[in-house]
Amino acid sequence: MLEAQEVSPVRVSVCFTIDVPTTSFCAIEEACAAAGRAAAKEAMVQTVHRLEAARGHRARKARHGRKRTLLTKVGYITITRGRARRGDGTRYFPLDERLDLKPHHEASPAVRRRGCDLAADYPYRDAARLLSREVGARVDHRAPWRWVQAEGDATLQARAERVNAMFGDGEAPPRPDRPVPERLTAAVDATGIRLIEGEGASVKVGVSFTASEQVGATKKRRLADRMVFADICDPDSFGQAFAYELERTYGGHRVERLMLLADGELWIKHLCDDWLPTARYQCDHWHLAAKIREACGADDRRYRRMVAKAFEAPHTLARDLLAGRWRVDPEKARELSLYLTHNGDHLHTYRSMGPGEWMRGSAPAEKHVELTVNRRFKRRGMRWSRRGARNLLAIRLEVIAAR
Repeated sequence: MLEAQEVSPVRVSVCFTIDVPTTSFCAIEEACAAAGRAAAKEAMVQTVHRLEAARGHRARKARHGRKRTLLTKVGYITITRGRARRGDGTRYFPLDERLDLKPHHEASPAVRRRGCDLAADYPYRDAARLLSREVGARVDHRAPWRWVQAEGDATLQARAERVNAMFGDGEAPPRPDRPVPERLTAAVDATGIRLIEGEGASVKVGVSFTASEQVGATKKRRLADRMVFADICDPDSFGQAFAYELERTYGGHRVERLMLLADGELWIKHLCDDWLPTARYQCDHWHLAAKIREACGADDRRYRRMVAKAFEAPHTLARDLLAGRWRVDPEKARELSLYLTHNGDHLHTYRSMGPGEWMRGSAPAEKHVELTVNRRFKRRGMRWSRRGARNLLAIRLEVIAAR
């Protein structure tokens, strides 16, 4: 006999019998699981029936009771609830409001949340198969897709309202629920995904952390107090939303030492001027060396000389490249000269950031591009609608933050 704990003024007892066909442990396990699932269904149905009956005289005389089938953690159940009339004459179901069940939702809130979490990590068909095994009933792959669109739209709408309140309406930045750190590093990068419309979309990713810690005795490192943000939008919209997340998580404008780490792209550098005015920009050393290698080709001696010159006198090297004093392809020389002109003053920012170890490579951003975007959105044959990708990305960020 199982007795449900009292979560409302209702107490329900359910009895069930287990039929074990053989003495095999697998058979016993399956029989117990099936009996437990059936008992849980019966307990839920009885509990809901008691809640409906608690309405008293009006519930007993309700002629227009409607049945509703819901997918729960233990499979499908069917409940019956009566309608009532509000003061303005409209009809509604009091039981639905008491149970916090939204109209036209075919699954319980817990199942919808679980379906969204699975869809954030697996393709929709795989997520539906995994969810079907968990709840013991078949789930169509279109159900997790619908849940992701609904939950993602709500998440993006709420985020847009909060960002607009801060940057549009002039409300004070939110205060974090933790002490404001003395130092903070924010790394930003971008990658592309394929859209159904035939064009590509730029997914911008930002990760912030207070320090890099070694994991035990291994060579692995983890980011302390990590926050990950990503969106498919223009640079200004990303800058506003990322700045809001830094305020909400750390109290961004109150951080004494804030460094923005990136690969030298102009739109990332401009984030400091437009949306992160307290941040100091650091250009990634690896990307500079990669661009020099592309210009020099297989000439290692020229490559070593140019790398040394770039870190010692970047603007002088930029002028020499434009003047043709280096034997490299003219087009590549112009590209490298432009890169040095924009980023030459930001190659050694880390030296002036104060005590402590400061990163000067974009590995954190590139790793989180892989974790956040590539592993879910860039598998073979995948194409996305812009709305569908944004909604799923919003859900995936929540899943990553909860880990």
